[in-house]
Amino acid sequence: MRIHALNLGSELEVQAISRPHDADLTYHAVCSEVVDPTARIAVIDLAGTTLDCIFGESRRVELAATFPLGVLALARQSRAFDMETRVERLVMSHTGQLLEQIRRREPDVVVLTSGTAQTLLRVARALGCVGPVVGCLSTATVVALASRLAKMNPSETPVIGVPAARSETIAVGAVVLATVATRLGVPFVRIGQAP
Repeated sequence: MRIHALNLGSELEVQAISRPHDADLTYHAVCSEVVDPTARIAVIDLAGTTLDCIFGESRRVELAATFPLGVLALARQSRAFDMETRVERLVMSHTGQLLEQIRRREPDVVVLTSGTAQTLLRVARALGCVGPVVGCLSTATVVALASRLAKMNPSETPVIGVPAARSETIAVGAVVLATVATRLGVPFVRIGQAP
């Protein structure tokens, strides 16, 4: 497919990619951040409309699934005061089996990739909650941040480092990531730069 680039007078080549190919690209982008080429890596990519859970070893994808658990849709559905519990249950009902398979494979590293994950790291820094490893958060910190954000009014979140564009979705996204990290049973997660 070709599209015309507005105001540039040139054409761009656009190619739609399949979900498996997207998971493969995401996984390999994260692999470039991990030094050990034989590492068992779980990648959790939370987007606006989907949640991708990927596991691979020795730079090969072994498990990958996409779930309709993106922050935009969940934020619209979860405005009730029991949002935390509702989102946790929804995430577990969709991802429970795959997360259990990943957990049993004992990933060496779990990488969270998304604007939500980057924002959680920013908030943790603003609150003085980061640990000794740069770019990593303990699962306990992710859970605590999710709980705190779930109780806040979106208009209050910029005070702790949440960009205005994420104020309506950060709480639900944090709950999704906290639920996944807890289910995987890892002590800490890495916040990825990719994709």
